Amino acid sequence: MICKNTIGLLRHANIQGTAKLFFTPFYPTYNDQIHLGKNTISSPSVLTIKNNNPLLFDENLIWSMDCDYYKRCHDAYGDPHILNTINVVNRVGPHQISNTALDLKRKEEEYAYILKKYQVKDARMLLFKRRIRRYVLSVRTLLKRI
Repeated sequence: MICKNTIGLLRHANIQGTAKLFFTPFYPTYNDQIHLGKNTISSPSVLTIKNNNPLLFDENLIWSMDCDYYKRCHDAYGDPHILNTINVVNRVGPHQISNTALDLKRKEEEYAYILKKYQVKDARMLLFKRRIRRYVLSVRTLLKRI
């Protein structure tokens, strides 16, 4: 099913709440910026791995653990094999970790950790740009309330 590759990605769809219809079919892809939070794969439920000495999740991460894992898998095993049929359905909603357990401070700490872990060039500039972007978004939100 995943041929010679050690990792594979499954095409999937999302449903919301108690919906009985699928929506948002999703085609996972790998990108070189995935460890920086550009998640084009989705949740780990779409991942399939051969269980011969698999990589483990980085326990220092919550918010970024999936993107970090995908980067390490890619570095260790190469491009994933992507199946082109829907094999997984993810329920999306307020119960997800991305909507419940994390605050902005934790996200920023994890982003800084990832930059250091992968020795990303221009890490300080990336952190600065990210903070400016968040500031601009918060100002826009405040202005909409006026």
